[in-house]
Amino acid sequence: KVGENTVVEADVYVLGQPNWRESEYNVDVKSLYTSASDVEMLVKHVTGKNLNSKALEIVRNLRSVDLSGMFGGKLYSFRTKGRAKTPQGGLTADVAFSRTKNSRYEISGDVTTDNLHLGNILDIDAIETLSSKIEAQGSVGQGGVIADIDLNVGSVGISGRRLHNIAAQGNIDKGRYEAHVDSKDEKLSFDLTSVLDFDKPIPSYEVMLDLRHVDLHKLGVNKRDSISVASLRMGLDIDGRTIDEMDGTIDIVNMCYLYPGGE
Repeated sequence: KVGENTVVEADVYVLGQPNWRESEYNVDVKSLYTSASDVEMLVKHVTGKNLNSKALEIVRNLRSVDLSGMFGGKLYSFRTKGRAKTPQGGLTADVAFSRTKNSRYEISGDVTTDNLHLGNILDIDAIETLSSKIEAQGSVGQGGVIADIDLNVGSVGISGRRLHNIAAQGNIDKGRYEAHVDSKDEKLSFDLTSVLDFDKPIPSYEVMLDLRHVDLHKLGVNKRDSISVASLRMGLDIDGRTIDEMDGTIDIVNMCYLYPGGE
């Protein structure tokens, strides 16, 4: 037992000491329960500093955490898996990390949330629970970040409404960012593709939006009209370093709005 409320049950094996950099570490955490007050105390004891205000707010909103998981490998090449349960929901993670010969670090893994109440954790009233899975694979180091990211949102609550079936894919290649989002929710259905390229001499921004269907009444945007449905297609192609230098086009076509009086 550590602190007032922290209880740890774990098996730890270390092979290769005293060379700690090349040692193999195997940690099997069967259970680790801790409270917000103990986390504050332990961080200050280990680092000699208090948590910053935002981190402290998140820790206190979580209230307590019950962890289980494992860590296996060297400090620069390992795999770790774990599950966390809190009063605000739970998440699981599976992450692998390794150092390459050119001094870059490869990272791959996934994180799954199960009814995790992000609004309570981050103190944002409009956001409610989130059930999702994010998968990522990439590398970091000299030259920047290169990564592929996939996100699938099974359900998310926003301002009292729930959205379902949202998928996103992203690619980061140093200063170039590509993203594709597809929502098949009955209240908000759209397809969005964007490319932001900051590696060019003049940064460029390209966005294509196919807003297939948005029900403004069901989303709570238009509470007066029982029928309030819109759709449109929009394209944006702009270059520029600052807002004053922006040059390009914005096109909107096939715009339609359905309301009680007609279309």
